[in-house]
Amino acid sequence: MKAIATLTILFLVTSSLITFAVPIWEVSSRSFWEPLPFVRGDVSGDTRINIADMIVLLEYLAGGNGDRLDENCLGPADFNDDNKVDIADIVCIMDYLFTQGQPPEAPYPDEGYDIRTDTKGEMVGLGCWRLNEEL
Repeated sequence: MKAIATLTILFLVTSSLITFAVPIWEVSSRSFWEPLPFVRGDVSGDTRINIADMIVLLEYLAGGNGDRLDENCLGPADFNDDNKVDIADIVCIMDYLFTQGQPPEAPYPDEGYDIRTDTKGEMVGLGCWRLNEEL
């Protein structure tokens, strides 16, 4: 690492001026979120859409899911692709499984990504993400 600038901090203490010079360091590490592939609707991670996905999603919505559903990977749970994980997703899974309802939006049936932005360039979609820290 090398100092790329100096930040000067001034304090006024009882009519005396105290100055500190603090170096600003260039850091060689980078952290960023990278997308991970997933299958929409496969909430349980068993590579199929089945009743297990409804159970995991119901546990998550009830607040007792523990670590079975990763907060950084909610894309599979957003079955109806409305950018929310709620009871409507369970209803859509039930409809799909038991009444030949609509399949989920992409990425389905193959793994893929949900990387979309709105008109302001902000990320939309509940994909899967992993914090990648390069040192």
